[in-house]
Amino acid sequence: MCGMATRTQLNSTDLFVVLEKAFRRRARECCSCTFSMPYLQRDDRDADRDWSVTLTNNCSPHCLAILEDIVNQYRREYALAA
Repeated sequence: MCGMATRTQLNSTDLFVVLEKAFRRRARECCSCTFSMPYLQRDDRDADRDWSVTLTNNCSPHCLAILEDIVNQYRREYALAA
């Protein structure tokens, strides 16, 4: 079964809110890192990698690792509605 069939569809604004809350919970000591709204991307190798976010300022490697972990986790749970 394709992973996309079991993921919850969210629009970019709602997905951003989910990601922002998860990021702030894990990166409490950081108040300056921000990231873009989720955007569609195509990855022919992995259907669940259909969206991404980009850091919007120079964040520490620690915050970048937290964001990457959160994005990887939530890609399995949420699909970005087109």
